Parts: sequence; structure tokens; C-alpha cells
Amino acid sequence: MALTAEPGGQDEWITAPGFTLAEWIDGAGPRPLTLGDLDFHLSTLFPPVRPRGWWELRMIDAVPWQWWPVPVALTAALTDEPGARAIAEEATERLSGGPVPASDLWLRSARPGLEDPDLAACARVCFDAAAEALSVMGSAALAGLGDDYADQYVRRGLSPADTWPHVPRTRTAPAGGRPQSRSAVRGGTG
Repeated sequence: MALTAEPGGQDEWITAPGFTLAEWIDGAGPRPLTLGDLDFHLSTLFPPVRPRGWWELRMIDAVPWQWWPVPVALTAALTDEPGARAIAEEATERLSGGPVPASDLWLRSARPGLEDPDLAACARVCFDAAAEALSVMGSAALAGLGDDYADQYVRRGLSPADTWPHVPRTRTAPAGGRPQSRSAVRGGTG
């Protein structure tokens, strides 16, 4: 999260202020939240996949850098290899109760994630199908990396966000936050 040091300001930014949006709403932080702050925050949120004339996969850089090839390889295998694609389609239809995703699927994915037994089962099936497909596609190294990821996270019902150091610990914001110049924030990934 980032916020301007002054409401409506553009020059000084506070990045990683040490509190969540919910805590800011409840009064934490160097200044009260404004509607402009809320509008800015909402403009930084995107769905993980969105059609734009191409697939925009916005979750790839959300995993630790050593795992970045995994979502790319998983996507390639489950879209390019017909057998893996059929297995993934069947698993997701089973999860959704039909060809159209259930209306609560986004919330289930965002809140309990792989703690949801149906989501976890679907993810395991898709990862297994992708690993097998990648081997057939001549990408054994990527299949192994995907399998390692699945062992560390998916098969245990976890994601990288569930494990330290990727789970932010509660901390108090320093007095006045940590102002940084706008250029210091520009190059970040969100």
C-alpha cells in the first residue's frame, strides 16, 4: 500500500506504511483516510486474469522470484496441451458445478483459498496435469519446478502468502510514516 504524505499531494509518498487499509480506516496512520485515498487504493487493485485482447496474468510477480516460471508453465501446459486442458476443464467444471463459475468462487479463492477442500482438489488435479504435460512437451525442468512448487504449497493446501517471510507481521507505523519521493515508488510492482 502507498499513500501520499498530504491529502491530495503528489510529491511525497509513504510506501509500506506498516498498517493495512482496514487499520487506516479505523484510525491508524499519520493522517485520516480521504475519499481520494480510497479511490487511489481501488485503482491499484486488479483481478489476477483479465481479457484485454490478450491474457493479462497479473499474479506472476506475486510469488517469490524463484517460482515465477511456475504460473507461466502451468498456464502454457493447461492451454497448449490438449490432454492437460481437458483434465483442467473437467476439474474446474466439477468445482464450479457446471461450465460457468459459481458466483461465490472468487470469494472462496480469495478468502479460504486452498483451505477450501474443493479448490484444493481442483488445484492439485491441475498441477498434476500440467507437470505431466510439461514433460510430454519437452520441458522436464519446468515440470520439476512446478512439481516442487506443488509439493511445497499446493499439495499442503498453502500458497506462498501463507508462509513466512511472505506473511506481513503486524507492526506499528512510525510517527509520520516513511515519506519517499514519488520516483522511489514509480518503479514498484504494486
